[in-house]
Order: sequence, then C-alpha cells, then structure tokens
Amino acid sequence: MVDFKVVPRRTALVNVDMQNCFVEGSPISATDGLAVLDRINRLSTVCREAGILVIHTSFVLRPDGSNMGVLGETALR
Repeated sequence: MVDFKVVPRRTALVNVDMQNCFVEGSPISATDGLAVLDRINRLSTVCREAGILVIHTSFVLRPDGSNMGVLGETALR
C-alpha cells in the first residue's frame, strides 16, 4: 500500500511499451499480457478520475531497422 500522500497534480502514471507485440500474439509477448493490460486499463481509469495525468509511450522502429537493438535480436529469431 501507498504510505505517503498522493498529490494528483504532481503525480503521473507512465505506461511504457504496451504495444500489441508485448501483450499477445508475438514471441516476445508477456505470458499474462492481456491480464496485465486489463490491470493497467483499470489503474488508468482510477488515475484519470483522481486527476492524475496518464501518459502512454510506444517504441517506434525506423524503417531501416537501425534502432532495433536487442529487440531485433530476440524478435527476429
């Protein structure tokens, strides 16, 4: 449990890389990806209702694949 005061205007929920390939249908998907997604969606709703900023980020690959890094090594096997 949170044991400190949450100040909504100074708080944010940041979701990183919740794209489809990490959720389901990919060799790099989380085992319980859909369950995790459901929990994140519920938490996002609670945060928005409390006035907390919700930020979603996504990783974008360059057309030439030059920024794939480890993702390219694991996902393209």
